[in-house]
Amino acid sequence: MNYPRALAFVLVFTGQFYSFGQTAKEIPTLCGVYTAQTGLFKKLEFIDTKEVKLQNQYTRVKAPYWLLENTLYIELATGMLKLHLENGETLIGKNGIVSNTRFSKASQEKCEALVLNEEEYEEHLLEITYLKGEMAQKSNLKGLATMFWKEACEKGHAKSCYRLGLLKAQEDRELAKEAFQKSCEGGYGEACAELARLEEKAGNKEMAQQLYQKACEYGYTVACMVQYLNSTKESNAKK
Repeated sequence: MNYPRALAFVLVFTGQFYSFGQTAKEIPTLCGVYTAQTGLFKKLEFIDTKEVKLQNQYTRVKAPYWLLENTLYIELATGMLKLHLENGETLIGKNGIVSNTRFSKASQEKCEALVLNEEEYEEHLLEITYLKGEMAQKSNLKGLATMFWKEACEKGHAKSCYRLGLLKAQEDRELAKEAFQKSCEGGYGEACAELARLEEKAGNKEMAQQLYQKACEYGYTVACMVQYLNSTKESNAKK
């Protein structure tokens, strides 16, 4: 299947800090390579808590957006537009509308334009689905979060499988375990550690240690500590 090449952008500035409603000279520009679909967006107008209007000299586009920590993600047909907030700034106003928000100034060196090939584009779409799940959970929409993470998990997104497992751990332990297993197989250390805890509870200490070791090898340092403590405890018990 042929996909359009997707682009990820980081916001840069032409002037001082930007807040919506300022003069044209202070409107930010986007760096990178632009396609016919996106062009160079010169104006961002937040319609409500779900959509933003992007405008250039040729067209106006409405696109959905999500907030995660200090980053605003706008989903475009050709990729994900990422806007990073300055430390200490608030993104949501009193009425739940994004307004009067200042974005941090970025140097040209920090301005990234990532051109994705077909395989990377698929991963990019999965990351978008994962982020949708994050935002749904932050809004206490567990059903929606489950839907997004399950969709991404089924397509091999390890972190989505892990988050799905955590979300379903209490109400559907079998599904949670399957999600952790898939995430662990995908190289996500924290999921391997969750499986290890389940094996410990079931009395399978040897299997638990193997899973802690795997989690450690995948870079989850907490698992390294647990594995060491368990080994030390076992050695002392044999003395």
